[in-house]
Amino acid sequence: MEKFTFINAKGQSVVIGNTEDLQLTGATGLTATEIVPYTIQGYRQNGYTLTNVQLGARIISLDFALFGVTDADFYKKRLQLIGIFNPLLGEGTLVYENDVVTRAITVQVTQNMDVKTNHASNLKEYTIEFTAYNPLWRDARESALSLEDAVGGLTFPFKFNDSIAFTTTNDTSAIITVTGDVPSPLRVEFIGGAYQPRIELSNTREFIDVNIRIAKGEKLVITTDYGNKLVNKYNLDGTISSANTLITTDSTFFSLPVGENRVAFSSTAGDGVKVYIYWYNWYLGV
Repeated sequence: MEKFTFINAKGQSVVIGNTEDLQLTGATGLTATEIVPYTIQGYRQNGYTLTNVQLGARIISLDFALFGVTDADFYKKRLQLIGIFNPLLGEGTLVYENDVVTRAITVQVTQNMDVKTNHASNLKEYTIEFTAYNPLWRDARESALSLEDAVGGLTFPFKFNDSIAFTTTNDTSAIITVTGDVPSPLRVEFIGGAYQPRIELSNTREFIDVNIRIAKGEKLVITTDYGNKLVNKYNLDGTISSANTLITTDSTFFSLPVGENRVAFSSTAGDGVKVYIYWYNWYLGV
């Protein structure tokens, strides 16, 4: 059975599925998205040469029936939905679930509740439209893995909330299997102390090497996703400082290719450093 959960930027949510008052009647845009081919044409060339293919935005439309026991109950529920779907709040999260998979996507409301069918004063069918400017679906839960300290040989417990699937390894390297349709960017956290921490993708020999010292209690966070390639240091006084200029010139903000990947950590010196790696699997459809 299919259902959708929308969570707005304020944390307010609504479930559209098979409930008494909100019945999902249709959905489009779950697998199809805009495909953007790039071509060039040389002098006197017949036709074109395809150089690249990228995805455009994804448009998702949901049709649902809203029922109220009375007219007053109906209008109360409608006003609540209008508030939850407020486009001025910015992007929210749309979660899709069926009996096999659960996927999430970041969306913006681009067409608010429009009456599709007027059955009665307390029963109407609506359409709402979302635009996902990143058209890829992702795991509903973020995956996480910890690597043991490369210098001190320590292990460390860590607590995560239910939105993160967490595993640990007693080694300074680990195999991460990406099961999505496209490569997965990373978020890596080094929690001090260490000098010149380095994370490496052994498959491709790509690495990120940061010429910095992290004291105990400090944290270095590296993100590699498009438009968010950052290295930030979280200092003991609570401030955040950019360390983008401290990465070596031969470093690469790599993503994990689909399949098995060996990721390794090292540092020049330090003791008790904790390393956490986070990623999502990304999908073309559901």
